Amino acid sequence: MNVIYVTGEKNIYFKPEENGESSATSMRQDKTPYTQISEEESPCNQVTIHKRPRLGSRDYEDTAKFSLPHTPEKAATTENNEKAETPESIRNLYDLVENLRVCTSMFVGCSLPTIYYGARTHTQIKQVVKEFKRTSYCGMAKMTLLSSRDKSCIKEFDRSLWSSRNDMCRACVKPIKTGENKENSNCMFYDNRTALTHSCMPAAFDLEDLVEIGREKEACPYYGARAMAKTSHIVFCPYNYLIDPSIRSSLSIDLKGAVVIIDEAHNIEGICRDVASVDITQLQIQNAIVELEKVSQYRVANQDIEFYIDGLIATLKNWDYWFENQIPLINQQPVNNNEAIYKWEAQPFVNTLNNHNIGYVQYADFKRNSENFCRRLREDPRTLFGVSQATGTLLESMEMVLGFLFRDHCQHMDDFKPALIKHVSGKTSAPSANMGWRTSQFNNWVTKETLTLSLICMNSGIVMQALQSARCIALASGTLTPLISLHSELETTFPHRVSPNHVIPEDRVWIGTLVGDAEGEVCYSAGGARSVRGRRALGAAVLRVCRAAPHGVLCFLPSYSLLDTLVAEWQDTGVWHELNQLKNVFCERRSDRDHEETMNDFYQTVGTPKGALLFAVYRGKVSEGMDFKDHQARAVICVGVPYPNLYDTGVSAKMQYNDKYVKDKNLLNGKEWLRVQAYRALNQAVGRCVRHRGDWGAVLLVDCRYRQEYYTEHLSKWVKRFLGNNHHTYESLATSPNGLTAFMQKMKIVEEEESLKS
Repeated sequence: MNVIYVTGEKNIYFKPEENGESSATSMRQDKTPYTQISEEESPCNQVTIHKRPRLGSRDYEDTAKFSLPHTPEKAATTENNEKAETPESIRNLYDLVENLRVCTSMFVGCSLPTIYYGARTHTQIKQVVKEFKRTSYCGMAKMTLLSSRDKSCIKEFDRSLWSSRNDMCRACVKPIKTGENKENSNCMFYDNRTALTHSCMPAAFDLEDLVEIGREKEACPYYGARAMAKTSHIVFCPYNYLIDPSIRSSLSIDLKGAVVIIDEAHNIEGICRDVASVDITQLQIQNAIVELEKVSQYRVANQDIEFYIDGLIATLKNWDYWFENQIPLINQQPVNNNEAIYKWEAQPFVNTLNNHNIGYVQYADFKRNSENFCRRLREDPRTLFGVSQATGTLLESMEMVLGFLFRDHCQHMDDFKPALIKHVSGKTSAPSANMGWRTSQFNNWVTKETLTLSLICMNSGIVMQALQSARCIALASGTLTPLISLHSELETTFPHRVSPNHVIPEDRVWIGTLVGDAEGEVCYSAGGARSVRGRRALGAAVLRVCRAAPHGVLCFLPSYSLLDTLVAEWQDTGVWHELNQLKNVFCERRSDRDHEETMNDFYQTVGTPKGALLFAVYRGKVSEGMDFKDHQARAVICVGVPYPNLYDTGVSAKMQYNDKYVKDKNLLNGKEWLRVQAYRALNQAVGRCVRHRGDWGAVLLVDCRYRQEYYTEHLSKWVKRFLGNNHHTYESLATSPNGLTAFMQKMKIVEEEESLKS
């Protein structure tokens, strides 16, 4: 677990009253005794945080389906067993939260800042809330958690009436005057949202608890949790709620003076770039024009909004005209994989916007009109009947990204890569009358073309800069290294760093590589998956691991396309049948709903004597944010080095950007940046194996390149320490005293002995 802190001029030891300043959370005047905290580095390079006393004796008034399935909890009858279940990374974060909480309350009479804890998924938030429940201040420090309507709405959703839950919610919460001059809505849960308070909630609750209590009280969990955030000391949420400025604005999240903790922060570079990037299609522009023109027809009802509605219509029509004028450029580009791409340099692109009256000079008016419109859409959508959430989202995205592009007189325009993409598809039917594409018919074949403007941000620091109004930011992850890349990419310095060793004992983990067979023939390499021989060798390796490992086995592959190829070929050759004889075999699914069903089946069968094998993909749903502890992952197979796709427009543009600014911005060169992205994904997959001190398991790296130091340089510190020179052939995996089979046999005996003692 790596933890780094970034602090501004007002760090966690800053005393507000010395400069006559006050915290953004001045409503909370909780007095706590001065508590001394010290951190020492033990001989084993682990950080020791000394236990602190409770936070005063004042009694606080207790007023306050996941995107992925959660890991089933094992029955625990003792405190020791409960501790063993908790992933060590989460326990480290518990220490971090407790440390920050004490640091922020060191001065008697100081107002406490709000702690915002952001994680990748609600599954991770559930684990952190479990640790929060065990802290000494749980019950004194009020908490809440924020989520999307898709996760927390309890009103029945009719897909035939609404395109999304967001649209349903906006329509149903419109105020309706009643006979008693009261205003209710068409959603009884929204009207009763104030029934959800800290007083009716447990001291620590996760999303599942929030939704269940909301159903019991017939109160909206979404709006109820948002209301509780105003008086909460700790707010848990997905980390994009903190990073994305449009989400922060819509949820009224003010980070000024707050303490921000971002878990799984190895993704923060990419998340920040994605936040400042946008894809705008001509179809979206045209649909928004249609909706706004309908609204503008209601002149009497909308006199107060007429000026900015008309302004937005004029701007969007200029954008539509801009798309039309770029057609000659895109038609000159070759079509590969049904796509044609035209890329600009930043200055010529900005010039085209200026020439169409949608550039820097006009941005201030567009920003004002967009903000007024989106505010009205959130607060009083009755006067905007017929406007969908998609139009509001489009305007917010355009306003935000163009704001980054034009900030400080276009000083950041070189941090963006504009690209126009033409998607070409065909079908044997009559030409469609829908807008947003062009159709042509030749021999009964209809070609459909759609145009998309992709504004790709190359500089994560643009977004990170807005977060630095916080009192303190802590980034936590097991795979933050190399930190020099993180500093330069985020344009941020981190004065405090903690990087302890892994707590797993050496005799409970096995890490090795598979480099070939007894004759020295390579089993897998960069191009191994492209050959029939390489795919057969990989199948033999997976079979060997499944024979040796009890219960759960995870196998990570570089792509879904390779997974599909392997499944099809192994079904023909009989390998798939052999795997099903050894384990119950599952494959990671692309859609959330299908994936949830697959994971539920995996959890039900992995504890059986036969066990289960799960094929997954690097950077997919399984590789991050899911906890496979104990028998759920006794072995993890990592195939290849998961480099990002070089043919992806964003990846290639980022590499070129880094090569251009390698000296000016102290960035890694493009090739090294690509390597860092690969190993962060690899290290995340490896980390699915051992999840706490009492766990055990094996990791097999299947690639002959791991014999070279260059390909192990960016492995996690604990992985490199356990790996050493533990390189194997197919034969030595089963026959060597330090092979995989020997380790599994030893640990089976150890596990039986431990179960007898317990």
